[in-house]
Amino acid sequence: MFKIVRIKGHSMYPRYQDGDFLILRRLSDVSSRYKVGQIVVFQHETYGTLVKRIEQVDAVRRRLFVLSDHEDGLDSRQLGWIDVSRVTGRVLFHIGRGR
Repeated sequence: MFKIVRIKGHSMYPRYQDGDFLILRRLSDVSSRYKVGQIVVFQHETYGTLVKRIEQVDAVRRRLFVLSDHEDGLDSRQLGWIDVSRVTGRVLFHIGRGR
């Protein structure tokens, strides 16, 4: 039901920084549970685990258009729409690494 992941990289900077931790709530693949603005973690076949902000929800096709917070981050502008079946969970809490 819950999962902890560690941020690697800077694609969600300044919201999250390299080394921060996120506590996720696992969601079913029912697309109506996803809302614009939520931060989700998903699996990509080439890039592995990614953390992004939902920009659009296509409930009919059960997919998400996601964006990075950092201007150079990899997101749906390069990857295309993300199927909700690839989503690991939605971010509930952020734990900074204590800078």
